[in-house]
Amino acid sequence: MKLKVLTLLCSLALAATSFAAAELKETDKTMPPLGGKWSFEPATNPKPSLPHVLLIGDSICIGYKANVITALAGKANVDVWPHPMFQSEKLNQALVKNLKHGPYDVVHVNLGLHGVAEGRIKPGTYEPLTRQFIQIIRDTMPKAKIIWANTTQFTIKGKPTELDPVKNPTVLEHNRMAAKLMAEMNIPVNDFYGLLINKLELGRGDTVHWTPPAYQILADKATASILQALGQNVAANADPAVGVPASKPFVHPGLLHSREELEFIKQKVAAGEEPWKTAWEKLRASASASLDHKFRPRAEVVRGPYNNPNIGSSEFSSDSGAAYTHAVQWCLTGNEAHARKAIEILNAWSATLKTVSGHDTKLLIGMTGVQICNAAELLRHTYTGWLKPDQERFERLLREILYPPIKDFFPAANGNWDASMIQTMLAMGVFLDDRAMFDRAVDYYLKGEGNGAINNYFNAFGECQESGRDQGHTQMGLGYLGCACEIAWKQGVDLYGASSNRLALGFEYTAKYNLGNDVPYEPYRSFEGKYFNPFISPKDRGHFAPIYERIVYHYHGRKGIEMPYSRQVVTKGQSGGRSGGAHVPWGALMFAELPKVQIETK
Repeated sequence: MKLKVLTLLCSLALAATSFAAAELKETDKTMPPLGGKWSFEPATNPKPSLPHVLLIGDSICIGYKANVITALAGKANVDVWPHPMFQSEKLNQALVKNLKHGPYDVVHVNLGLHGVAEGRIKPGTYEPLTRQFIQIIRDTMPKAKIIWANTTQFTIKGKPTELDPVKNPTVLEHNRMAAKLMAEMNIPVNDFYGLLINKLELGRGDTVHWTPPAYQILADKATASILQALGQNVAANADPAVGVPASKPFVHPGLLHSREELEFIKQKVAAGEEPWKTAWEKLRASASASLDHKFRPRAEVVRGPYNNPNIGSSEFSSDSGAAYTHAVQWCLTGNEAHARKAIEILNAWSATLKTVSGHDTKLLIGMTGVQICNAAELLRHTYTGWLKPDQERFERLLREILYPPIKDFFPAANGNWDASMIQTMLAMGVFLDDRAMFDRAVDYYLKGEGNGAINNYFNAFGECQESGRDQGHTQMGLGYLGCACEIAWKQGVDLYGASSNRLALGFEYTAKYNLGNDVPYEPYRSFEGKYFNPFISPKDRGHFAPIYERIVYHYHGRKGIEMPYSRQVVTKGQSGGRSGGAHVPWGALMFAELPKVQIETK
């Protein structure tokens, strides 16, 4: 293998020698001219004691390079290699030449605009050529940290807020392939596309370039990732792993629904518009929506394996769902009877429940806790009739009875267990204004040892740890992690984007298979080797949980990622309105076509 790599590098180096004298030019006349020359720019007045950084990119990189150089002044020497090339042997030959200016501690790569034109990158070559590009850097400088930044948008000339219907889909497809490859090669991705998708008004109007405020946004992201790779502080009071200041106060209401979103849905329901009208009618027709709902609190709740024995477990689940459903009805109608009903349920359980036990204790709390926390969050911050002593008793229920069993998760269980606890711990942390609790869940999602952590639950192409078990439990884990990501997003923490949008790959893989399509499958051994399924499971195939609307809203609506299979599930109405209490209900009502409000994440 080493001989093969050495031969490749030698051949590329020879080609690079003849390539060096050629002046780089963009021959595609549809690309707006930038002006100036494409040439390597070494750092000005470099200091030998500082780390060495290389920025590789096209004209987008030229737009933000000065801001990055300024931000890294006194922290790193920054070389810049701007060029109009795309994935090709020619690019890889030029890479060999320009890496001779190193060695580098960090290489930040941002290219792609010049490879969008039809015919430039032959079908089937994008991934192997990109892989070769990365491997050249690794083989030349094994200690260098590599950062990939995806490609920004193509818009219609003169209409910067409108995406080009021909070229932008190619950008998205290239970004998708790159995300999958970078996840496989364990390389972090800066989501430049996501940073600007809701800021298209900052475009210059020439189809690809941006105004200074947009370049500052990209520069800030590039700088933060470079400093993180160098092991330096990103910013005072900032956590570079999740990009949110540690001292930032929580947003309320701030679990699954913001105040603005609730008002939007309320208006749509009042106007009788679809799809909200039909979804609202389904909610209103459910037993949990009735003001006659009989809640049945217990002092001791026991849930055994697969809910056997079931001593108060089903009642705890159904009452939690009813509390959430009534809280939603209060927010969307202003009818105080629903607020009072939700409060009665929460007060009854907080005054009665003393213990939760049994084999499935952690799972029950993980599935149910997120619903009662959402109900409580909505009531506390939209209704004045919930008495302070009752709120404090509910807080004790969370801290003293429900939190201790899930505090340490369950690494060896199937991943949907950890996923359920992550969502509920995040919800508890926000409701209780407990930053340590919230961060504990965030950390486990990103780098936990168990099956429910993002990089353990999905492989690089989206196959789930439970895909070989059955499709029902797979979708449970997906749904719980989706809830977790939305709660974190409301607080300015982007878990959705972790590991190059790994959750999106998981949803697309599962949706594709359940829609009847073939998918690749690799036998997936779980944490500690407890579970091993040699084949994908057809059990429950084609039965869809109510989990897809939220994911489509985020990845497609907010981020502009295609998500074709998840969207197909939603469009065909195959994502159910409710799922027997396993998931937070009413996704079709609460996440359909919401405004594309961008929460600030760094």
